[in-house]
Formats: sequence, C-alpha cells, structure tokens
Amino acid sequence: MDSNSTNATSVFGFDSFFATAAQNPIAAISAAPLAFVILSATASLVVFALIYVTRERLIPAKKNSYLTGQDLTGPVTPEQDESIRAAPHTDQLWQIGVTTRSVSVSEAGVLRSIQFTPKGTLPTADDVLSTLAAAILTPIEDVMLPAPLPVAKPRKIGFLQTRQCPDQVITALHVRLEKKAYEIAAGKLEELEAEVAESRKKVLEEEAAVRKAATTVEFIPMPKRVCFVCSKEIAEKPSQCSVCKAVIYCSADCAKKNWTQHKQLCPSFKACMKRLEAPDSMHDFPFTFYNSKQNQLQSFNAVNFLSRNELHNVGLFRRFCHCFDNVPFGELALQLQNQIPNGGKELFDTLGLAQDMYPLKKPLKLKEGEESAQAITSWKSYFNAAGIPFDSPSALVLESPLTVFHLLTKYYLPSVKAEVNSRKITVHIVSATTETDIVHIYETLLPLLPNTELKINMFGPAITPNAPLATPATFTFSNENSTLKITYANGMYTPEILEGKQTPYEKPDVVLCLNAGLLGPGGQYVPLRLFYERGVKLLVTEPMEQSIHILAGQLAKAANVTLSVPPTPNPFRQPVFQFNGNVNLPSWSNGFIFGFH
Repeated sequence: MDSNSTNATSVFGFDSFFATAAQNPIAAISAAPLAFVILSATASLVVFALIYVTRERLIPAKKNSYLTGQDLTGPVTPEQDESIRAAPHTDQLWQIGVTTRSVSVSEAGVLRSIQFTPKGTLPTADDVLSTLAAAILTPIEDVMLPAPLPVAKPRKIGFLQTRQCPDQVITALHVRLEKKAYEIAAGKLEELEAEVAESRKKVLEEEAAVRKAATTVEFIPMPKRVCFVCSKEIAEKPSQCSVCKAVIYCSADCAKKNWTQHKQLCPSFKACMKRLEAPDSMHDFPFTFYNSKQNQLQSFNAVNFLSRNELHNVGLFRRFCHCFDNVPFGELALQLQNQIPNGGKELFDTLGLAQDMYPLKKPLKLKEGEESAQAITSWKSYFNAAGIPFDSPSALVLESPLTVFHLLTKYYLPSVKAEVNSRKITVHIVSATTETDIVHIYETLLPLLPNTELKINMFGPAITPNAPLATPATFTFSNENSTLKITYANGMYTPEILEGKQTPYEKPDVVLCLNAGLLGPGGQYVPLRLFYERGVKLLVTEPMEQSIHILAGQLAKAANVTLSVPPTPNPFRQPVFQFNGNVNLPSWSNGFIFGFH
C-alpha cells in the first residue's frame, strides 16, 4: 500500500472502522462516523446505478399507442435517415391525415402512427415528416393483427381530402423527401385515385381469400352452465328453479340457500320466462338463422355465424368479437371516413353488406299511400319493404338504426304536431358505444323518415378522444327529401348539453340510451334524475326485462318516479339470444324498451 492510501485510510478512519466492525458494528460507527457515511453513500450510488441499468434493459421505451398516440418525437435524426433509406418498399399507397392538432399515417386501412402537436398547434411539414418516420421505423404495436407491422416505406403517400393543412405543407414535405433521398413521393390523395382504387382492390381480394378459408367453421355446443349461488361450473345436467325455471343451480343445497332471496323475485322471473312461450314467443323471428321453429342463433356462436358468412372482422361487423377491444369506440368509423372520404359505392363495399342493399338510402317498396311509420313495425315488414333476403346477417347491425326509428315513430312523433312539408328532429344518444362505429348503416333512416331533417348527437366517455366535445366526429347523409347529420363526441352528458348551451349542440327533442345495462356490472352511466327533473322525454333499451322491473321498483321507492313507458319488447331487437351461464332469462341486444317524460 502506498503512502497516499495509508494516509486516506487513517484520515477517514477506515482502518479503525474495519478493525472494529466485525466484532461490534455499533462501536465501529461511533469510532469512525466519517468512514461509515462515505461507505453508505458509495453503496447507495452502486444500488442506484444497478437499478437504473436494470430499468433501461427491462422497461422498453414508450411505444406509439393506437389508443392515445404520442407527442411528436422531434426532428428526424441522421441515424433515422439511414434506416429509412434502407427500409424495404411496399406497393401499398399510404395515406396521411392532418387535423388541427395531429398527424396520422395509415396503410391499407391500418393505422401505422398517430402523433399530436404540442399545445394543439397546426402541424407543419416537419411534423408530418416526423410522424412518417415513426410509421416507417416504429409502427404501432397494439393493433390486433396476425403479426406485428414490419418496418417498411411506401413508394407514394397521399394527403387525405379531409386534411386541415394548406397545400404548401404537401409541397414542403415532397421537397424534404426528395432532399433526404427516401425514394418516397408525396402528393394529394385525390390526384392518386387510380393508385388508391388498385390498392383497395388488392386488399379486398386478399381479405376475401382469408374469409373464404374460414367459411367451414362449425357452430359450437352450448357452454357449460354455472351455479347462480356458488358460481361452480356444472358438468352434469343443471337443475333450475322448478317454479320460474329461470335460475340455474348446481345442487338442491344451493337452491335452498338462495330461496329466501329468490322467492321475492320468482314471480317476476316466471312472468319474464313466459316471453319465450307460444303463441307470442319472442323467439319468433323471420330469419333462417333465428326463428321459433328451428334455429335460435345464440351469442356464443355469433362469431362462428359471421365466419360462415365471410363477415368476421369485416366492415360494420368488427365489434362482434374481441379483436378490436383495444380500439376506442368511434375510431373504426373515423378510420373508414379518412380512407374513403368521398363515400359512395367504394365505401359501401367495405361495410360487409349484401350488394342488393346499395344504396342504403334507396326508397322502400310500400303500398301506394302507405307511410313507413305504419307499415314498418317488424323485421319481416322491413326486410320485405327493403328487398333484403331473410338469410342476410345485416339484421345484426340494422338493429341499431331500426330501434331508433321505432322509438321515434312509436313514442315521440305521435305526440308532436305534424308539419305539412317537413319536420326537424334532434336526438341525443347518451352513453353511446358500438353505435358510433356503425354510423354508416344509419343512412337507412332516410327513406324511413321522409321529409325530415334529423340530427343525432351521440355522447359517451368510452368514445375515442379523437372526437372531442368541441369538434365532434361528423357524418352527413341525404336523399331527395330528407337529411341526416350524425355526430359523436367523447365526454359525459351535462346539463349544458341538455339545455342547448354547449356549442355545437342543439337542445334535444328526445333523449335515447341504447343497451343501457343500468344494473349490470358494465352498465352505462345515465343521469336519470337530470332527465326526469327537467321533464325530458327519455327512452331506454335494456337487454333483459327483469332489470327494468328492478329499476322501476327502485325509482318508485327512492324518487316516487313512475315509468310512462313500461317494459315493452322491442320488435327490432337483435336476432342473437344473449346466453347467460347462470340464468335462462330472455335477453337480446336492445331487447326491451322503457322510458318516462
């Protein structure tokens, strides 16, 4: 040991500390406090360094998220330039969407990147270039796809017609791409229509080939039932309440345990079960896949049914499985609007509907002098008037607009003074979810409501944040004598919206809530007190009738509120029976109607 080391150990007391620490740690600290402090600090630094290195190795950097996007990542670095030049080309035509605060890049209908400008400023050409670089090198990873998106770059990329940036941004981006030698050309999407059409044709052909391979999917048997009391899966034939036949038990012991509580509800359960008995069975649909004589399509086979019809994960049917659960409601419709802003037949071909339904706004075949409100009262009458065959799966998505039509014509319009030439109706739909992703099927309301200017505003906290209250997603449809404007926005329904004091919304004539599920674990938030106290006409649908009876009892007891529209079967409920493992109670999407005003 040299003299410097000897002096250091003596000055700081390391020799005294180590000599004493083995026998008496407390005495060592007292004898050489400075040495203890230095050693403690050194140990802390080592631990911190290990934690930091481990964190950097184990915790990946923040990914570009389909749900939230990310803030702009800044200028493209020289290293990124080299990686982009080396990236392989794809023949797909990519699209750039520019809003007042964000930039998105998509390929063949799949979002590769979305970034937001700080403080919501209008994106520049450099901002677009940054988002494009992210789309090429680090595409989003949380979209439900068969495989992760590969590193790739387009030969051409077009700005959508709905872009909210000046043409100078397009020119500036093209100049930057040439200067960086990326071998990518940028332009206006409307000037690349031939490439877009050819690209879309290839995608549709590939999708059709995949769907055709899935048409041999067989229906699965009913899943095992679950005990209402203990939640045990029942391997053998389950037992049920002998009176109401609605509740499933694994044993007589569980039935006995539940009797004190069940006997209060048993009579109403029995009344609900009568809905399935002839001659007025609610199983009596006119469809080949759901009718009272042969088949009842059930929820556990809905995806298999769509696969048989080459519709799994197609167009309007994409919300029938869990493949898009990570995508906010309304995002699918926005994506479709951005891809095909001009609509028409090209957009219709992506919806998954039969060709004989085009255009959705075509006139209905009614008897001379007959009005739709009186003629269209059931699935059978609508399918006959619209010329749709009864084996068509379109009923699974038509359920939503036809329910709105029924609620308006049955419970709202009869109380309104009819105008000679036209009428205006403003509808608010609260706690909207899946309705936002099938807004294009709502075009079928035009021939159903002639001479009508209809506005439908949808609100809900589960709607995509890319549709804020101040600037909602907007869709417009029209025919020769009616117009339809639909908006949807992310946010809770407030008194200001109800009173028409929040731009851009007008005061509603009627408020709807579809598939509220008010008493279920995943139920919607509906401000019932607000509507009742303000005298608003509120119409609600529930999957299960029993839920309405329970809710009505609670409202009467707690607030002395009586339903002016008692529980009533919805003739346009979805023809898919909602299977429940522990009860047999009738249940359909938009199955039953109730309301007050």
